[in-house]
Amino acid sequence: MTEAISVSLNGLEQVRQMLLQPSAANLNLCMPIIRETIDSLTEVRARMGAGTAVPAETRLRIEQTARVTRQISLLLHHAGGLQLGWARMFLAAAEAYRPDGGESPLPDAARLPVAERVDVKG
Repeated sequence: MTEAISVSLNGLEQVRQMLLQPSAANLNLCMPIIRETIDSLTEVRARMGAGTAVPAETRLRIEQTARVTRQISLLLHHAGGLQLGWARMFLAAAEAYRPDGGESPLPDAARLPVAERVDVKG
């Protein structure tokens, strides 16, 4: 049981290290490891059962796992925010808006290429 928790903890440490450099690729790489860890810890929980005495070493590993899981939760939250921020910024630029939602200023006519200038006389 302690070995399964240690393996899970190693996987979570790997995820934590990947999320310190948040990117879409790293987020995708983390998901299978997180799924495996959830399955493993669910199995450990089922084996422990209610009222079973938990050895001190196992309790220590469980506390370490909980601590790393909280850190990963925060890292995932911030990585998701970073990705969302970049997406908003790129979408705003593509749609001629500023990231804050305001309209981008129109280009000065003097900076437009000659072919794009239109004179209206009348």
